[in-house]
Amino acid sequence: MPREGLRLSLHHRAFVYGSSALLFLTGAAWLVAHTWMRVEGDFGDMPHPLERWSLQAHGAVAMLFLMALGSLVRGHIRAGWRAKRSRLSGATMVAASAALIVSGWCLYYVGNEEARALISQLHWLLGFAGPIIIGAHVLGRGGAAVSSAQAQRNIRDAREPDSRDSSREREWSASSRPAASSSQSPACTAS
Repeated sequence: MPREGLRLSLHHRAFVYGSSALLFLTGAAWLVAHTWMRVEGDFGDMPHPLERWSLQAHGAVAMLFLMALGSLVRGHIRAGWRAKRSRLSGATMVAASAALIVSGWCLYYVGNEEARALISQLHWLLGFAGPIIIGAHVLGRGGAAVSSAQAQRNIRDAREPDSRDSSREREWSASSRPAASSSQSPACTAS
């Protein structure tokens, strides 16, 4: 199986963006239903039916997103980190994803209602920041600026980790070699 580098294939991008978009939409649907779509029942306000279904869909899509995130670790994230490209926005995406995963787990297992309210608010605030974080990563170069020649070397080194030492050796040997002067005989320069 070929290992993917910095650039994702069309199908891989569709899987990552699609699961991210579905996760955002189901979370937003839950928040709207939970906050503004209460139904009057015989015993007071009751949850809207959309609230239950959107929460269940959100949990199911979260499993897809976890697979999408995991699929990025071996190729895209490692290659991007080695190539020193978009490190700030990439690290922000990984940290936000980790915080959402942990807060989602806590929402499922923490029983204290006061803690759940705080965790829920953190979870949906981070969730709403998700498209902005993804957009900043995709559209911008959130990492430190490097020269195009250095970026090409970084990308080559990310693809071929063993080539780093040999490329540095070639650069060092080329820069440490004395320049041939015109006064040397051809026999001296032929070595």
